[in-house]
Amino acid sequence: MADTTPDFRWAAFYYPEILAGLIELKRASWPEHSEEDPADPVIQLYRAFAVVAHLGAVRLDHAAREVYLPTARLRSSVIAMARLVDYELAPAVPAEAYLVAAVSGSLSGSTTLVRGHSTFSTVGDSDAPAVLFEYDEDEDLTGGPTGSFRVLEDDGGVVSDVSAGLPLSLFAGTAAKNDALYLGGDPVLAFNKLDLELSAGSGAAWYRWEYRDDRAGQPDTVVDNGGTITLGVDSVIGASSASPNGGEATGLAVVVTCLRTGVSETLEVDTGGPPNTVETTGTLGQTTVSTNAADYLIETEWAELPGLEDETAGLVDVVTGTVAFTLPHATDRRWLPSDPGAEGVDGYWIRARLARNGTAAAPTLEAVTEARKTTWAVTWEVRQGRRVVEKIGTTDGTAGQALELGQGPFLSLVTLTVAGDAWAQVSNFLSSAAYDRHFTLQEDPDGTWIVTFGDGTNGKIPAASGAVVATYRIGGSDSGNVGADTITKDRTGNGKIKAITNPQAATGWEAQEGTTDTSLDALRVEIPASLRTRGRAVTPEDCETLAGDFTTEDGSAPVARALAIEEGNGPKTIALVCVGPGGIAPSTADLAEVDAYFNGETFGLQRVGGVLLANQELTAEPFTPYPVDVTASVRVLADYSSGAQAKIEAALGAILIPTATRLVQDSDGRWVDSGIFLWSWEGEVDPAALLGAIYTSTPGIVGITLTTPAASYTLAAGELPTTGTLTITVVSV
Repeated sequence: MADTTPDFRWAAFYYPEILAGLIELKRASWPEHSEEDPADPVIQLYRAFAVVAHLGAVRLDHAAREVYLPTARLRSSVIAMARLVDYELAPAVPAEAYLVAAVSGSLSGSTTLVRGHSTFSTVGDSDAPAVLFEYDEDEDLTGGPTGSFRVLEDDGGVVSDVSAGLPLSLFAGTAAKNDALYLGGDPVLAFNKLDLELSAGSGAAWYRWEYRDDRAGQPDTVVDNGGTITLGVDSVIGASSASPNGGEATGLAVVVTCLRTGVSETLEVDTGGPPNTVETTGTLGQTTVSTNAADYLIETEWAELPGLEDETAGLVDVVTGTVAFTLPHATDRRWLPSDPGAEGVDGYWIRARLARNGTAAAPTLEAVTEARKTTWAVTWEVRQGRRVVEKIGTTDGTAGQALELGQGPFLSLVTLTVAGDAWAQVSNFLSSAAYDRHFTLQEDPDGTWIVTFGDGTNGKIPAASGAVVATYRIGGSDSGNVGADTITKDRTGNGKIKAITNPQAATGWEAQEGTTDTSLDALRVEIPASLRTRGRAVTPEDCETLAGDFTTEDGSAPVARALAIEEGNGPKTIALVCVGPGGIAPSTADLAEVDAYFNGETFGLQRVGGVLLANQELTAEPFTPYPVDVTASVRVLADYSSGAQAKIEAALGAILIPTATRLVQDSDGRWVDSGIFLWSWEGEVDPAALLGAIYTSTPGIVGITLTTPAASYTLAAGELPTTGTLTITVVSV
């Protein structure tokens, strides 16, 4: 009789493998029983054996994995271990978006358009549930009456409100370059058409119609002039010429940044095109100038109105005419309500700016009125999730009373009151006195959020019979980074709104800590690091850790990696060399915030605040780029040569940045990101790394001749590689 003992380890497998092994054993030891239908008694018995063995294997794996942070895979296990060192896992970060809604008809007076805490959502279906967004403000949005516009005049840089002075001879009768007429004024309602009554204009002037927008993009063209760079900016500011009859036309300011070096310049655009261009004063910190448009960023605060139809011909003709345009709310446009510089007058503005040099006879503006069939729109910010106001329980007068929040997934707490009085949240009660109205809010391993009060020694015990009311936000379990024109459902309902949409994609959502493999990997580093530094920089390594965790006032993280050099600027100093997100240098403003974070403020001889030791001084400074030029001839099989050059250049560009990380093979043979930086401080730039990137960039490569770099380069202190000039020749074989 055949041996009926299984020859595999039960504890090493889960249900499917165990059941399959039992069936294979049956086939070998009991071939006359050929029935394998799930309803067969023998198969049912095997299935029962497999379930029991599966449960035993799961328990063994849990005991082996979940009691140690480096191996834990369950978020509940990580929560319990993190709490031992007072580290709380963060909830999800909600996405944010802005909505644009068409208004139903004209508004005869001030009208409520969007009520506080109104909710909106995507449509959703069986595959993707609706994502909820909320206008997270207590105050209603009110707008109107339509038809009332404000007029601002910028005469030689002096901006004044002249609404009550119409008719008005603008700019004291003459106009010079950059004098401007601003029209608009409601901070809620946007418009797309106005009627202007003008007289006494001058054909010598030429005005350019613009709107306020933090536009940014790549240049259209890049020309190396040998010491300066000329960049085409039409796609960012607009292509229309401000000088159709010749003459110098300038005035619009843009910021040009080289992404390879982080160096920026504020420049004046020559709007005599198209093409409209800017020319730098130098090479933006580059030793070898890149002509790749992707290496530059163009930013501006004003851009040309899209879809312009101007019956006044740029305030030139003596006419009663309409100025109409397409509402600048789209994937790549956002009309910002702002103060153009006059007495704090916020609102949606358009401006007619004289863009030519010299002076001209200015027009007289008789009146500004609402045009027929004007499109009105209201815009507002929304955040993913919704607000909950919940009575979570009643106090019983006992020490350490704990109450649960009843709804989820939890995002953030707004307020908590006991018997109508506000109580303050603290991370723990260690510094709480017996009279302090403090509470803690912590997530249990099962995902429940618990409010806990003090014990009368550390933290006050609430009096009995007080209603505990929590106001908090929930949502965020699903990604709120939805695409443009997807938030179209008004869940609150308002008769003044015809339709809503989000012209740009929602951004900012992050899953709660510990719910993804990447997040778990990061926690295995961050939890021990939080115990080591405890928010205080003692060693240079502490400075590097805290710099990576630091966020500025606007919520951005300016330091992607850092190197702390002890006594880098003299005794008792630390030079903190910083790399920004994407491998560019942090801005001067961000570095100043890093300085303030570490050093605090000095009053006389006393230092207040700061996380650095009081007898040390830290200076944050940008890293030094080392542009790596690559010249290579790559032989590629003919079937794979098409597009090979672009793939090779993309692969080199991906590793020739300061934040490039190493790829390693996991247990399944897949290449995964190790999270370890590829380039070490004061390490080597080895041609072998470049050859490896080229070989793996595209199939069909049969040979590479690498001319530049010819040898390894040892990075200087504070230096990291960036992409230089890539000269790749693909030879089809």
